[in-house]
Amino acid sequence: MEPVRVRGHAVADVAHLLAELIENGLNFSPPTEPVEVHGWYDTEDDTYCFAVVDHGIGMSDADKERAGARFSDSGEEALLAAPTRFLGHLVVGRLAHRLGEGARVHLFDTTGGGLSALLVLPGRLLAPAQNSTAPPPPARPAVSSLLNGFRAGVARAEARSTQGVSS
Repeated sequence: MEPVRVRGHAVADVAHLLAELIENGLNFSPPTEPVEVHGWYDTEDDTYCFAVVDHGIGMSDADKERAGARFSDSGEEALLAAPTRFLGHLVVGRLAHRLGEGARVHLFDTTGGGLSALLVLPGRLLAPAQNSTAPPPPARPAVSSLLNGFRAGVARAEARSTQGVSS
């Protein structure tokens, strides 16, 4: 996986999209087969590509074509007309649509059996790369304080509920 940074407004949709693709790979692959995730930056067209590769049952060409149509149809009619087993395809399509122009999902056969999904993110969704040799920034005191306050509040609530039960 080549390092990538995604702009803040797109992070949740990209994460959700990847989760859907990985979940599909896991659901349709034998438990003994890995589902691989690869990522690389393509300098030729300023995109970052994620490939989710499974070694499961695959899809027929006709099913891949129908899935591709579901990916590209973000309308309400598609959501209402699709059988529930294909809702994941519609979710993938809606998320790609929300990411805007240039975000695409393609399906390909995996060599040896299975299916590979390719997620392409346009450069406008990518944040400038951080210097990977620099050490990570130190934890901010406000975050540490917040977490310590949260833990203390949970401990107090647990103590109160324990006292209420034993009384």
